[in-house]
Amino acid sequence: MDKSSMRLTQIFINPKNDDAPSEIALSSAHPTTSKLRKKVPLATDTGLATSRHPGAVSPGGLLKTWPGSPWERYRKVLKWHDLGGDVLLAVSSKERVNIRVFSEQQAEKSLFWFRQIRHSSFVTALEAFTTNKLLYIVLEEMKITLSHVITCSKYPDRQELGAILGQILDGVVYLEKEGIEHALGWNNVLFNLSGEAKITNQECCQTATRESRSRTVSRIAHITMGLMNKDDKPVGVQRSQWLSCPEAIAFAAATTSARSATELLEHPFLTMYGREETDWDKGSLLGLISLADTEADREYHYEE
Repeated sequence: MDKSSMRLTQIFINPKNDDAPSEIALSSAHPTTSKLRKKVPLATDTGLATSRHPGAVSPGGLLKTWPGSPWERYRKVLKWHDLGGDVLLAVSSKERVNIRVFSEQQAEKSLFWFRQIRHSSFVTALEAFTTNKLLYIVLEEMKITLSHVITCSKYPDRQELGAILGQILDGVVYLEKEGIEHALGWNNVLFNLSGEAKITNQECCQTATRESRSRTVSRIAHITMGLMNKDDKPVGVQRSQWLSCPEAIAFAAATTSARSATELLEHPFLTMYGREETDWDKGSLLGLISLADTEADREYHYEE
């Protein structure tokens, strides 16, 4: 089998028995306003994202939900413990994927948000499986976290910093416009080896409140300082390399006073650095991400 043609998929797993034949009864309504009411039919297409925000998936971007477990289609390889939670690496005859597993108590809320958030700045949910105890979400494979990038030996340069922050902010601005808040952090922003940065853990979303924008800006500040200083200390640029880039220092300062993620995305630093024509310069990240992948002290165990 040609390994280079395989695609990775992640699966989150719950340790409870997954052999039961029936599926979790799930509702497509918002989980905070409804109970588990109806069973998901044999391949339910659900496309709730109708936003016209750039990057939003059209209503044609649907999430199929199948009854039963995914193990007739995929084979477990290992379980990562450092990808924003436990994530299974699994393979089929054609691809590699990540699979996340949710308990019956987590299922409705989790499936709701994975269906609701269909945007290119978020890890793509490929399909879902349900048993009477568990929900499995099959995801595109991404195995490097922002934490791995921050803790690697290389500091990002200004172009790399802009490319990372710009990709993250695209997703956060989408949420902001949709009235959604995400518990953004170092461990739930993932990268692939092509330089794409995507937000994961969609189940960590909630309906935005009046305080959501200020909390989100604070999370962006924490990410920015992690990348610029390689630590989680309060805002304050400590490394001399940034003295030659006043725009980067100004952006870091703006994270202490900005009123929204939209304001940060429009900052001059991100109009000067991190872009390649009309998109973020993902190619500039290839070296940094490869080094982070090589140096990462991974937490995992093999699945039998």
